[in-house]
Amino acid sequence: MTEEKQSDDELLRQIEAAEATKAVCDKNIKQAKALLLQRRQDEIQKLLKAKDEPFGDVTIIVGNHKVKVNVPKKVEWDQPRLEDTWQQMAADGVDPKQYIKVEYGVSETSYKNWPSEMKDHFKPARTVTPGTMSLKVVTEKE
Repeated sequence: MTEEKQSDDELLRQIEAAEATKAVCDKNIKQAKALLLQRRQDEIQKLLKAKDEPFGDVTIIVGNHKVKVNVPKKVEWDQPRLEDTWQQMAADGVDPKQYIKVEYGVSETSYKNWPSEMKDHFKPARTVTPGTMSLKVVTEKE
């Protein structure tokens, strides 16, 4: 059947079937990867310990396949301490903006509940654009 001749109902059934198949495949892939990582954990840890830092990429050999394992670096900054550092740098005459990135934000839920007088202060700084359109099949009509 060509794409132009498929009814919307047929397209929805095709989407549902593909999503169900994809969900099973995604689950199988996730389980297989977890099992492989579990089985090769000692080898992976040994390779990571040989590096300067215990994260990044390492390569293991599985049969005749090279498998790249990535352990991402996760960095978190203590916000109150950074604020203290900002204040201390400013007091010392150093411009903290050269070293510390600050990003302001406003909760959209809070903004919607504010009185219009308060919203008026923030409107010039607020830009709203549409996101990417998506489609989700919820139920099949009998």
